[in-house]
Amino acid sequence: MADLKIKYLKHDKINQKIWDEVIRDSYNCNVYALSAYLNITTQGKWDALVAGNYDYVMPIPVKKKFFIKVSLHPLFNQQLGIFSPHKISREIVKDFVDAIPESIKYLELKFNKFNDLSLVTKGEIIPNVNFELDLILPYQDLFKKFSANTKRNIKKALNNNIKTVFIDNKSFFNFFRYYFSKQFKGVLGKKDFTTFKKLVDFGVLKSNFTPVFLGAVNNEAKLIATAFFIKHKNKIYYIDGISSPEGKDKSAMFLIFDHIIRTYSGNNMILDFEGSNIESVARFYKGFGSMQTQYNTLIINKLGSLAKLKRK
Repeated sequence: MADLKIKYLKHDKINQKIWDEVIRDSYNCNVYALSAYLNITTQGKWDALVAGNYDYVMPIPVKKKFFIKVSLHPLFNQQLGIFSPHKISREIVKDFVDAIPESIKYLELKFNKFNDLSLVTKGEIIPNVNFELDLILPYQDLFKKFSANTKRNIKKALNNNIKTVFIDNKSFFNFFRYYFSKQFKGVLGKKDFTTFKKLVDFGVLKSNFTPVFLGAVNNEAKLIATAFFIKHKNKIYYIDGISSPEGKDKSAMFLIFDHIIRTYSGNNMILDFEGSNIESVARFYKGFGSMQTQYNTLIINKLGSLAKLKRK
């Protein structure tokens, strides 16, 4: 691929219709790279590296901090990187990284699991953990692979008369914002919640992807846990969720994930847990019999100690 010609396109020069066709046809397609999803999570601030006639594409989130151009991986978006219907070799990955404009003084991007960064010599590469569960088997066979702890917690929720229910986007968001703000003060700001609400509402209004909002209620029909999933092509993505103190005590989130697995089992689909580098969260996902995968974050820092200002 020595003749691979990669050009940098500003946002207004990207043909988003062709872009989405390429993403959907890519063998490594994911929902995070669709233009509609990117427009929400980056507030419309993304450019792209494009090879040939959109044969290979790579979104580049961009923003300016104190007049300095930076590229930061957006919240609520797990994996980006290079997408294509064609094979993405290590050499192509290196070519794309080398084509990142010098004007970007700090870059922190998460590449998808199909992008091999082993030839990349720029910056620092940090591995991340994800978990995926193939739902092709019948539920009974999938359940057998649950850990003893997961089975015990599902039973605990059922013994506490917890039930799962489908809820609307408004109920999900209000519950999530209230309990997330109490349990993780300062992690998400006002602008972050505004972005998340747009993402939560978008799938209800458009047909780009299908949102699934699940809740868990106690025997008084009070909501004690919620989760937001997105269904796109042959994947179900867990985007985020939260439990109230009662929901945690009664293992409500275990029942929500069991419901999703039971509902979509026996289908040619993958449940993407979105993973975590936090051991306790990773253990929760792994307990459902999921397989561990790896994707990488690339950090290129030309700012030195000023990089600490990047997300402020």
